[in-house]
Amino acid sequence: MTKEIIAILAEDDSGLIGVAGKLPWNLPKELEHFKKTTLHQAILM
Repeated sequence: MTKEIIAILAEDDSGLIGVAGKLPWNLPKELEHFKKTTLHQAILM
């Protein structure tokens, strides 16, 4: 059985991926894409 692995990486200009438990940016279309891509899938964060 073959499984596809997809990687999604997001960071700000300083390399941050989170600040105070939240994303350091507000990009609704990017969040929508992430949700559509990962919904009902296993996610490793």
